[in-house]
Amino acid sequence: MRVGTCFAVGAVLLGTAFATAAAEPEPAPRVRVVTKPDWASVPRYQDLEPFYPAEAAQFEVAGRGVIECRVRADGTLEACAVSEETPSGWGFGAATLAVAQFFRMRPVGESLAGGRVRVPLRWTPEGNPDNRRLCAAFEAGRPGRDRKARIAAFQAAMEAEGEEPGMAKARANYLPDVADRLNRAYPERMADLLAQCRAAKAGG
Repeated sequence: MRVGTCFAVGAVLLGTAFATAAAEPEPAPRVRVVTKPDWASVPRYQDLEPFYPAEAAQFEVAGRGVIECRVRADGTLEACAVSEETPSGWGFGAATLAVAQFFRMRPVGESLAGGRVRVPLRWTPEGNPDNRRLCAAFEAGRPGRDRKARIAAFQAAMEAEGEEPGMAKARANYLPDVADRLNRAYPERMADLLAQCRAAKAGG
């Protein structure tokens, strides 16, 4: 009788241990990262233009957004999220997210379906591809200078960087004012822009 009882209890304990072991979750499958995407289509200029952040376009600010997405078997993207944005506060991350619909990889099949891909996109207004001119315009227009002196200083700065004199003069008639308006409206954003320009200049 005692033997039977011990055997029965042992069987219950053994069953419990087995059930616990079987309930442990399996390791999550490793997510594949697509490092060299083969794009079948990317957004064209006319696709991007409606999504350019309005305030950035108004002040001729260039920027960059980076999104990370999951790849479908047909090469389209889904479940995208913003991972980087520079300069901050201008909406380039959200704009890049909005145009994810225009990116499509060549059909990847089941082998890459569900993989993650990183998509960087640079947004550049005409004449100010890297904010260098906008930063130079602001630096040339430091407080204490009248408009004529600021324009002359900006033109000289642009010519020193290789800008053709006629083009430098044309830009000098409006970019310092743009930089001034930007600084009055968004001093923190302008400070961020200047910091990036100085870092880029220092880095060569």
